[in-house]
Amino acid sequence: MFLANQLLTWILSVMFVEWGLLENPIREFPAASGSNFTNNYLLFPFLSALFSLYYPNHKSLGLQVLYQLMFVVGGGIYIACISKYTELLRYIHLNVYLQMLVTVIILNMTRLYGIWFFQKKTHQER
Repeated sequence: MFLANQLLTWILSVMFVEWGLLENPIREFPAASGSNFTNNYLLFPFLSALFSLYYPNHKSLGLQVLYQLMFVVGGGIYIACISKYTELLRYIHLNVYLQMLVTVIILNMTRLYGIWFFQKKTHQER
């Protein structure tokens, strides 16, 4: 789950920087990439793994929506704070709300990939 999410966040973060949607003025490896390493390759994949691990699959739809909102809004608040109070992230043609939409899509893509990858096959399907 962690590696699957790293793949998605790496591709998207590089695309967002190259397309001029956002920039990371201060970053760990400025010569290697225009992306922020800690947020995109460590923190977000870790939170995505936790999201998938504790997702309430067999609970009500309302609880699932609340669970997703908790992660997405929490991430949105974090992103808004680092965008406003630090030089780690600067939005150019992207905003926190679009970032939250991308976040919910990536979280669910990673979760569905994990369900597919770890599904148990019956003896006849092997």
